[in-house]
Amino acid sequence: MLDPAYIPLIAAACALLAGGLVKGVIGIGTPLVVLPVLVVFYDVREAVQLLALPLFLSNVLQAWQGHGTREVVGRVAPVVAGLVAGILIGVSLAGTLPDATLLVVAGVFVCLASVATAMAPNFEIPRPAERWLGPLTGLSGGVLGGLTTLFGPALALYLTGLRLTPAVFVKAVSVLYTAGSATLFLAVLSLQNPAGATMLLSLACVPPLFAGMAIGQRVRGLLAPAVLRLIVLAVVFVGGTNMILRGL
Repeated sequence: MLDPAYIPLIAAACALLAGGLVKGVIGIGTPLVVLPVLVVFYDVREAVQLLALPLFLSNVLQAWQGHGTREVVGRVAPVVAGLVAGILIGVSLAGTLPDATLLVVAGVFVCLASVATAMAPNFEIPRPAERWLGPLTGLSGGVLGGLTTLFGPALALYLTGLRLTPAVFVKAVSVLYTAGSATLFLAVLSLQNPAGATMLLSLACVPPLFAGMAIGQRVRGLLAPAVLRLIVLAVVFVGGTNMILRGL
């Protein structure tokens, strides 16, 4: 008979494998899949701490793929500036807000992001608007990311509006996620001072996430883009709804 003490670890490993699979297929989405599972067994702040290291390492790996990094970095630099500032603010606020509030805020944001993506497939951001909308998007996404690790949806929606080619989109996502996950990881270490056992468990989260990414990269071409998009949005919405219900 399975020891109940192992159930959280098995559930976390399965969630990380699924989150890595989604990331391997579409390049984003790991916290949206993993965090709703982790918060069943851990409080929100500990779940964020557990995700910080695997998110950073997975995004570094993804950022190395492809070419044209310098051009992409130049275009998204304003977003990075806002993102870094927002994450520092969010991590600082995490210790002052109750778990229920964090869950509801994150869940509402995730649901709204998924619905907005589904309803505005042709949304386009004019090039001049990038100067002010980029930093604002980075700041708002960063604050939520510092609280819950979920800085991804705002960034993904912003990049979708830039009408980038698929290759440039993946590179831009990689650059932004690397900057965001690195800031989150360092901020968690310096501002929240997580326990050594938590950081060891965070390191143990890396292999199942990487395994899922490897599988996702192999099956990426087997599904039509429209089908993938609907699956991801459904997963995002269900995950956000679960977080809201647990926070109420």
